[in-house]
Formats: sequence, C-alpha cells, structure tokens
Amino acid sequence: MAPAVLVGLTFVAYAGSLGNGWVWDDFLVLVDNPALRDLTRIGDFFTDYRTGVAAEGMAFYRPLRTLLYALMIRGFGVDPIPFHALNVILHAGNTLLVFILCRMLSGRVGPAWTVAAIFALHPIQTEAVASVTGLTDVLFAAFCLMALLAHLKQAGRSVVSVGWALTAYALFVGGLLSKEMAVVLPLLIFLLDAWRGSDRKVAPLPRGTVLYVGGFFALAGAFVLLRSGLLGGAAAGSWEGVTFGRTMVMQITVVERYLQLLVFPVGQSIRHVIPIPEPEVAASVARAMTVVGGVVLVGALYVRRDWNVAFGIAWFFVALLPVMNIVPLRGAMMGERFLYLPMIGLAYAAVHLTLPVWGWLHDSGRSAVSWGVIGVLLASLSMATVRRTALWKDNVTIFEAAVGVSPTSNALRIVLIREYERLGLKDLREEHLRAGADNTRRYLALYLRFAARAEAAGSLEEAAEWYRRALRMDPSNAIATDRLGALSEEGVRR
Repeated sequence: MAPAVLVGLTFVAYAGSLGNGWVWDDFLVLVDNPALRDLTRIGDFFTDYRTGVAAEGMAFYRPLRTLLYALMIRGFGVDPIPFHALNVILHAGNTLLVFILCRMLSGRVGPAWTVAAIFALHPIQTEAVASVTGLTDVLFAAFCLMALLAHLKQAGRSVVSVGWALTAYALFVGGLLSKEMAVVLPLLIFLLDAWRGSDRKVAPLPRGTVLYVGGFFALAGAFVLLRSGLLGGAAAGSWEGVTFGRTMVMQITVVERYLQLLVFPVGQSIRHVIPIPEPEVAASVARAMTVVGGVVLVGALYVRRDWNVAFGIAWFFVALLPVMNIVPLRGAMMGERFLYLPMIGLAYAAVHLTLPVWGWLHDSGRSAVSWGVIGVLLASLSMATVRRTALWKDNVTIFEAAVGVSPTSNALRIVLIREYERLGLKDLREEHLRAGADNTRRYLALYLRFAARAEAAGSLEEAAEWYRRALRMDPSNAIATDRLGALSEEGVRR
C-alpha cells in the first residue's frame, strides 16, 4: 500500500508536465541534434562527446542518455509527451528506490515513507523531472540508488558475494555513463558502511570488503581518465571567482542557498546569480558560513547521539562534491538539478531529527496531529511542485519567471530576447535589451574594480583574467585593453 501511494502522489504532482513542450537545452541536446536520428552511430555515442549536443564548445559525456534519446526518437519521433512521461516514470521509480533504501537503513516504514514522499514531491526536483534534459539526473540517480541497494545485499554475509559485487559494479558504470556526478558513489558506499558499523549489533563487514569497495574507486578513477581523454582534460571550465579561494567562498553561498531552497522553496530559478565576494557583500558571506557551519555542527553533534542524522547530513555534502567547483566546471555554478540526489540525505536527516517529537505525540495519544502535520507539509510541497511544473511549459514562461528571481543575469535575458524576436514582441525585446545593457555596465565596472585590486596586490595573472572578462563584455573598453597590453609587456599571457 505504501509504495502504491508514493507512486500515485508522484504522478499526480507531475501530471501537468506531460503537456509541456521543449525548453532551453532540450533543443541543443535533443530536438536539433542530428546524431540522434542515426542508430548506426551508437558506437559514436560512447566515443565522441559531440554526439551528445548540437553545439560547438559544449562538452558533455553522457552516452547512455544520448542512446536513450535516440531509441525514443526512433520509437516516438520528436514528440515531447513521451520524453516527459519517461522522466516522470523514472522519478516514480527512484521514489520507490529511496523508500526501500531508507527502510533498509532505519528498519522503520513510517520514516522511510516520509523521506521518499519528500523526495518525490519537493519542488526542487522539478528542474530534473519537468525538464526533458533533466533525464540525465533522474537516470544517474536511478543507477546509483540501485547500486547502493545491491551493495547492502552484502550485509550479514561472511564473504563478499561475487554476484552482488558485479551487479553493483555494473550499475555504477551505468550511472557514470549517464552523468559524471555518479563518480561520488564510492564515497556514499563508504558512508553506508560507516553507518552500518555505527551499530555494534550489526554483523561485521564481510571478508574481502576492502578489495570490493576499492573496485568502486578504481572504476571511478578509470572513468575520470576516460572522460578527461575524450573531452581534452578534467576541467571543462574556469573558476567563477577567478581564484580558487574566492570561488570556494562563492560555493559556500551556493550551499546556503541550496539549504534555503530545500527548507523554504521560494525563489526557484532555472539560473541563479552568485555574487562575487567583495567587502560590500561580506555580511552575506558571513551569514552563509554561519548557516553552512551550523548544519555541519549539527551533523558532528549527532554522530554519537543519532547516527541517522549525521549520516543524512554527510550524504548531502558528499553527494554535492562533484559540483562544488573544486575542479572548475563549465556552465552554471549553481543548479537546482544538482540537488536531485543530495537532497535525499537532508530529508533523511530532517525526518530522523524530528522523530522524538513524533514519538512524543504518539505516546501522548496525539498521533493524528503528527500525521496531520506531515499531510500539510506534503500537500504544500505537492502544490508548489504543480505550480513550478507549469512554468516549464515553454521558454517564455520559465525564463520570465527566472528573470524575476535573477534580474542581473544577462544569460536569462538573452534567451528571452530571442524568444520575443521569434514571437514578434518588439516592446518586450527592447525592455530586456535595456536591462541587459544596464547589467553589462555594472558587471564591467565590477570586473575592472577587481582587476585594479588584483594588480595593486601584485596578482598580475588574476588581474589579466579580470581584464579579459571585461573585454568579453565590451571588446572596445579602453581601460581593459590598455592595462592588458601593459601586463602582457610584463610577461603575463594576453
């Protein structure tokens, strides 16, 4: 009964997505991608990253998604309905996997069901589920969750089972070939084993565990080397803050925003603008450090009190590691789709953190109150998801909503300007052109200010990068041109 209710709730929340069209990257990855029309190129999907997207300069290696799209096009043509349905079906399947995993971990149906329901209905998942190209997130998560369940089949054995080990390895490879974020699976397995070891009643790990778990790390390393070779390097982008330290400070503000969106999902956007740290925003950075540090502290305090809480918080941070820009990434620094797998940990921690309250209500004869609160929570999340899913109807609706949240993003305005041009909405186009020009002037002043500070501090390479960014925004800027020329005379690469 519990699994059926979870599936039903998931389909109700995302039924509206079936009427949505193609949005944003759907065109580059799927609609306008000629490689997907030729199934004789299946081998190329795994050896040539360019088959995954119809755009020069974009580098993604997600061959299983590419293969699945090609098969879907062969079977259904370029009709968005089957593609949206596939995402919803996979999300419902992942919800069941989360339920099974949490039930295996806690041994309790109620908390496991609640975690799975939050996972299914939270509006933060809409970018992965309601967007067709979000398939890469629901697909890699499905493989990772199944691999974790296969790994847990080793529990209680005296010796590692070769069959279950090979199954887990195969599922891990499936995850890696769906999206590179799956590379974090070995660390999640390490966390699972630490969780099992936290209870002295649990049987010790089977013989051969070290070698078996080492196999996951070996597969992860092999994938990183393969992907790096195909894409021409491990790093596909550059640090948003130019320097590693400033970028990591920015990532802390990103994590704080993730936490805010998970606890209070207001202000969602297809693209978020992350302020570059400078004295004027020191207070917001300090707040972010306090919030993130507080969550880490709660996890540390609960290591001995309730390992379930500590485990869930650790899962959240560990699962985010691949998108923390420790290795600079191409594309957005923050993406709500990045939370698809990490949010399971935070939901697990939150449910177990509040279990004493639910226990007290039950013992005092107020069980109806606890289930009423949970019902209101899930209903609120579901309604928010329905509203958010409706915004994914087309480029105009989702990008207009995004500009309302992130008005300083010219990337968002550029998409809207193109859509307004296509629709013949001249006045709206002009409005965004003016706003974009104002944004450009502000960013240009910011980049020049950072360049001057770096140059004064003797950080010439950093200064040159800021000047290059200024010139990308305004190729005729005299200050950036002159200073970059002067720096090049001092030996800095122009």
